[in-house]
Amino acid sequence: MAKDKDQITDAYRAERKERLAKQAKQSGKKKASHEGGKQILGRVIAIALGAVVVGLALWGLLSHFGVPQRMTKAVYVDGKGYSQSELNFYYMAAYQAQINTASYYDQNYGEGSGSSLTGFDANVSPANQTTKDDDGNEISWADKLMNTAVDQLANVKRHVAAAEEAGITLDEDAEAEIQETLDTWKGYVEGKNYSLSTLLRSQYGSGVNVSMFTRILREQKLAEVFDEQKEKGFEEGVAEEEIVSIYEESVTDYDVVDLKLWQVSVETTAADEEAEDVPALEDVTGEALAETASEPALTEATSEADASKIDTIEKAQAEADAIVAEIKAVSNYNEDTFVEVVNKHVAAGDTTDYSDPARTSVEKVAMSTLTSNVSADAAKWAFENKGGAYTRQAGEISTFAATDGKSVYVVYVMKAPYQDNSLAASARHILIKFDAEAAEPASGEEVTDASGETVKTRAQAQAEAESILADYNNYVKDQNDGKADEDYFAELADKYSEDTGSVASQDGSANPNGSTGGLIADMVNNGSYVKNFEDWVFSEGDYAGQTRAEGDTAIIETEFGFHIMFYVGAHDEPTWKETIRENVASKAFEDWEKSFEDSFSDEDIVRKDRVVAKVQKNCLDDIEQRLTQS
Repeated sequence: MAKDKDQITDAYRAERKERLAKQAKQSGKKKASHEGGKQILGRVIAIALGAVVVGLALWGLLSHFGVPQRMTKAVYVDGKGYSQSELNFYYMAAYQAQINTASYYDQNYGEGSGSSLTGFDANVSPANQTTKDDDGNEISWADKLMNTAVDQLANVKRHVAAAEEAGITLDEDAEAEIQETLDTWKGYVEGKNYSLSTLLRSQYGSGVNVSMFTRILREQKLAEVFDEQKEKGFEEGVAEEEIVSIYEESVTDYDVVDLKLWQVSVETTAADEEAEDVPALEDVTGEALAETASEPALTEATSEADASKIDTIEKAQAEADAIVAEIKAVSNYNEDTFVEVVNKHVAAGDTTDYSDPARTSVEKVAMSTLTSNVSADAAKWAFENKGGAYTRQAGEISTFAATDGKSVYVVYVMKAPYQDNSLAASARHILIKFDAEAAEPASGEEVTDASGETVKTRAQAQAEAESILADYNNYVKDQNDGKADEDYFAELADKYSEDTGSVASQDGSANPNGSTGGLIADMVNNGSYVKNFEDWVFSEGDYAGQTRAEGDTAIIETEFGFHIMFYVGAHDEPTWKETIRENVASKAFEDWEKSFEDSFSDEDIVRKDRVVAKVQKNCLDDIEQRLTQS
């Protein structure tokens, strides 16, 4: 950048001017030279040393701004060299991604979850902790991050080359997205006494300036666009006849079933509970949602039988069998009977209100979902199909031991397996939380909870939600000719929403899923989301009869707070068709991606070991300094 170049030039000129002035002053002192060769030699050495010091000072200044780092090649990919600075960027980006993932788990699933699930301790230098490489060998996290950095750099460069060969360029939306990222970074230094290049150097190492950062953003975006276009092409290439044929060959893989479920769990020790799995990061749909789309709300109630704890799977089975017997003892039993009976078997200390039928209901459950969340036996029973007809009928009930051997499920069929012709839909939302127990304060006073944390009352949250919606409506009216503006709503979501699953965290930490502007995409109407949230999107329940149109907005209330809603729109194909199309396209894309990767050789990636080691050392020094200061 011109500004960086000017800074280097000005600093060098100032140093040179001062040095020349000193030399002129000293040369003006005429000394008598009667000591012979020894004095002459001493003067020569002094001048030589002086020159070395000046040279080192200039090199140090250039190094501070990353000139040598941008010139020195660290990695060669397919014969083309990439600089020490660029590898530094990818190393620190890999480290930050690991930090973000661990932090996200800690925030959403409890302190320590990030370390236990990722195997990475954010409070320890990567050099002082180990993991496994792709071959199962133990390596330091420092080396693991370097492997990731080199792989990601090579992957991006190769995809960019392929995109350019295919004539793919970035459109206006992609360019705007890059500019938005740059503007966000510029916002961090606005009003500060340092430049964006200075900030980038502090985050990614010497040599990473605005010019390099912008180029890397463009390359990563172009690689992403290339992949998206490939995948889109595969999706569009799936013929209707192929979709129908695949469905007819395996209806049970694509049909769904509506069930009521009750889980009788074996009581576990504290150590067992700490070892239990937490939902995978890619399954998380947002803090504002009660459950994940891939894992319906299964109750975790335990019970007591004969005044003894359920501490074995046999006792859990006996409890589940007793529940089934009690339900079947009722003449013409139904879903209400199920709810009434299981409520008698709620574990002591469990204060959840299971009288709400939605608490024990799961809809549009696929066979694969039932297999992974309950057991293969439960899935086979629910989807049993003979001669092209399903065996199970509404009202049938049975029990199944969970795959993990820690619980037994009571499974009740609400609706026999059927083809899911519903349309998935997407919405954006802005969540404003409140503390239901917080009392309204005197004017101007803050409200705090028992831990001293500042919270909002219900009235305060509602007022804030109404103000944000008014902001959006005024913008639409005054600056967008009355037309709905999804992009502006997304900006407001990033600014105000407290749902860390769909926007950046309010404390400034990054969300590893990426900030999505409050977007909850591809929702299926199956009870996986908070009822009011899902009902509004699909115009059911209290919103039945409403015709939802793109750009519709509203404020709704759930157990999580007030949600300012924005309806993005519904998909064009029914869910069963869309699922098959995506599966076929995904397989085709995976096959293409593998063939693309196989077209390159590991030997085509050459590391300059000395430079790579220097990059790793510099990165580790920066990381350890951050850990010391935190």
